[in-house]
Amino acid sequence: MIHFNILYTDYKDQQIYRRSVKCDIDHEDTTYSIKYTKGHISKKMYSTVEKSVNLDKHVHEYTDSNGNVNYRVNLLPTNDMAIYTNINLNEGNDVMVEKLFQSVSNMLFVNIPKNECVPDNLNIIVDNDKLDELIEEFDYEIITSSLIIVHIYDKYGIFNLVRKYEDK
Repeated sequence: MIHFNILYTDYKDQQIYRRSVKCDIDHEDTTYSIKYTKGHISKKMYSTVEKSVNLDKHVHEYTDSNGNVNYRVNLLPTNDMAIYTNINLNEGNDVMVEKLFQSVSNMLFVNIPKNECVPDNLNIIVDNDKLDELIEEFDYEIITSSLIIVHIYDKYGIFNLVRKYEDK
């Protein structure tokens, strides 16, 4: 199971959102189920890997597999190269962890339903195609043995970005 704790900080509107994502992966056939929750998973049970990302300033409208129209805002890696972890990293592992976070920042995105554009409906969603790529690229033991903590810094205010997008 891949575990994510996400701390989303909206500096513009001075809001903090806590979300968690659990991806239960079948090691044999790489099928998975994803569970999204508000709140956080306890750090006590896992090794942790932690990094910050920024929010992109571009809003994309898309229709999900259920036919619902949503807004999507992607994540961008920060210029800060620091990765915080309680895992003993050797030279090979630190490069692998950096690649893992690059994949994670490409895989996760902020989702807001178009018809319910309110803070309670802000979700962090997994792009299934990108999750497939992550499962193929990384060792199963590495991605399932850690709690991946992602700090999202939003200096634009996501709801301001959505309003500007709607006003176009």
